[in-house]
Amino acid sequence: MGFDLNKIPDQTGKVAIVTGSNIGVGFATAKYLVLNNAHVIIASRTEKKGLDAVAELVKMKPDAKVEFMQLDLASLDSVRAFVNAFIEKGLPLHILVNNAGIAGVPHSKTADGCEISLATNHLGTYLLTTMLLDTLKKSAPARVVTVSSLLANGAKADFDDVGGKRYETSDMGVYAVTKLYNIMFAQELDKRVRGEGVRSFVVQPGIVKSDLFRKTETTAFTTLSKAMKFLMQTPDQGSISSLYAATSDEVIPIGASKMFGPNYMNIGNSAARKIGAKDVNDINNKLLWEKTQELVSA
Repeated sequence: MGFDLNKIPDQTGKVAIVTGSNIGVGFATAKYLVLNNAHVIIASRTEKKGLDAVAELVKMKPDAKVEFMQLDLASLDSVRAFVNAFIEKGLPLHILVNNAGIAGVPHSKTADGCEISLATNHLGTYLLTTMLLDTLKKSAPARVVTVSSLLANGAKADFDDVGGKRYETSDMGVYAVTKLYNIMFAQELDKRVRGEGVRSFVVQPGIVKSDLFRKTETTAFTTLSKAMKFLMQTPDQGSISSLYAATSDEVIPIGASKMFGPNYMNIGNSAARKIGAKDVNDINNKLLWEKTQELVSA
């Protein structure tokens, strides 16, 4: 039968952080956690959009436990401030959904000198998760769900420049690399913390009608998106893989060894699929972790 949005277990007593959850798949993920009684932190960059998301969820569920906290994953200082503010609340943390991401944006560098999409999708996600690990361990059993993409299967790791400091583009090829790093990070994380009550999972939402590619400038990609419109899922449908990994007991034996999500035709939202990226292995995963740690600690 498979997992669907009506099969989410009751989340009473659980605290969840969902990044990039003011809109799209992230909002849908937060919504169903809230509707199933979790206390959810809407972690997003823009205060107004985050507060609007909170207000919308409260309309749906007047007794909702939901709040906004500002987080800009492109800024390592913002990540550190977010984690410190969350820890000050004294809350446990049972679910962290690393959903936020950008794709095909105009090229730019962050204040830390890193390419913008690598900074947002990988470096910020890595720092956020590792800074929250102590809280996750204390709250065990806990889970980290990281959202990747099928595009990762065609990407190649660049261990000489994990932060993209020498990159001169922020195109879809760079986006695919960030999604490859998401998989490698999720696998190495699971290897490191599974013995301490924290499990890591990697998912992809399929082809979804969302704002992820709103700043993608290439004509070819715009044309392709229009051609594939009939295949696109709604954000609610796209959230199924994240919610499955975040809440179902069925995923525990699998961990991050496979990626949960639909195929290229958007069939099978909760299926566990073999990861096809050639650079994903224990040696490379560990190397990426170490190089990323060096970069965010500099």
